[in-house]
Amino acid sequence: MKRWLFSVIAVIVFAFSIYLYIPYFKFDSTKQLLAFVLLMGSFVLIFVTIYLSLNFQARQKAKTLQNRLAMWTKLSYHVNQVGDEVFNELPIGIIALDDDFEIKWANPHAKSIFDPKITGKDLKDVHPQLHMAAMNNKVQFSIQVKNESYDVTYRPEYRFFYLFNVTEREKIKARYEEQIPALGIIYLDNLDEAIGSMDVQEQSSLKGEYLAAIADWANKYDGFLKPYSDERLIVVLFRKDLNRMIQDKFEILDKVRLISTQNQVRVSISMGAASWDVDYEELGIYAQNAVELAEKRGGDQVVVNIQNQKIAYFGAKNDASAKSSRVGVRINAQTIKDFIDKSSAVYVMGHNQADLDAFGSMIA
Repeated sequence: MKRWLFSVIAVIVFAFSIYLYIPYFKFDSTKQLLAFVLLMGSFVLIFVTIYLSLNFQARQKAKTLQNRLAMWTKLSYHVNQVGDEVFNELPIGIIALDDDFEIKWANPHAKSIFDPKITGKDLKDVHPQLHMAAMNNKVQFSIQVKNESYDVTYRPEYRFFYLFNVTEREKIKARYEEQIPALGIIYLDNLDEAIGSMDVQEQSSLKGEYLAAIADWANKYDGFLKPYSDERLIVVLFRKDLNRMIQDKFEILDKVRLISTQNQVRVSISMGAASWDVDYEELGIYAQNAVELAEKRGGDQVVVNIQNQKIAYFGAKNDASAKSSRVGVRINAQTIKDFIDKSSAVYVMGHNQADLDAFGSMIA
C-alpha cells in the first residue's frame, strides 16, 4: 500500500512541476507544442515502464519467497513427522542415557527388545555389554538379546544407542558359512609294510576292512569319499559336516586303531582337513599342508585348518614343536616295543663298534 502511495505522489509532483514550468515556455507554433507534449509523454511512458518493471520483479520475488516459505513449512512438518516415526514406529531401538549411564528414555521398539519398564534402570543391569561399550566409548559393535542379533551404534557425545535387528542377515551369513566347501586328505600310514607278509586274500580282506570303516564314517557326515591310491583318499564335504566331525573328535581314529589291534598290525591314519572360502586349487593346498603336518607330528591324528580359526589337532599326544618324528619312526619304535615286551630277556648293546650288536646277539 505504501509503494502505491509513493507512486501516486511522484506522479502528482511530476505533473504539477510540468504545470508550473509551462508558463515559461513560449510555443510559437503548433509543432512546438506537439513536440513538447510528445516529450513529456515519453517521460511519463518511461517512468511508467520502469515502475511496472520494478513492481513486477518485486511481485515475483515476493511470490518466490512465499512459495519457499510454504515449501519449508510443509517440509518442516514432514521432517517432524518422519522424526516421530523414526523414534516411535520404525524397528530401530533407541536408548538415551544420562551421565551416570542410567536410562532416561527409550523408544517403544527398545522397550520391546529389553523390558517395557526399562526407563530409570541402570544400563549395566539391563545389558552389561552395552554398559561396557558406553564406558569405553565403543561406537560400533554387535550384541545378542533373546536369541536375536543386533548391530549397535553408540553416539558418545549424545549418549544415544541405536539398535538395528540383523538376525536374518546373520542367519543367511551362518547358512553361507555352513555351505563353504571342506576337503580332507587321508593317509593310511604303514599299510603296505604292515600287510606285506600276508597272502593276497588277507591283504584284500584287511584293506577292505579299513576302507569300509572309512567309507561308513564319511557317509555318516554326508561326505564324498574317493580313493586316489592304495593308501590315500580324499573326502569332500561342507563346513557344517566338518564341524560335526570336530564335535565327535574324529572317531575314525579310534576305529582304525581298533582294526589294527584286532589284526595285530601297525596301521593308523593321518588326515588333513581344510575349509576356506577359496577356489578348490588353493583349498587343496591347505588340506595337503595339513596332512603333511599330521605326518610330521607322527601320524595317527587329524589336523584341521579352518579359515579365521586356529589350527586344531585331534588324536595328537604332543604339541607340534615337541615332536617332529615321522610315521615310520613311530611305527618302528612301537614294533620294537612289542618285541621287547614279548621277550623274557633283553640285551641292549651299544654301537660304538660295528660288530658289537652281533656279538651281543650271539651271547643272548
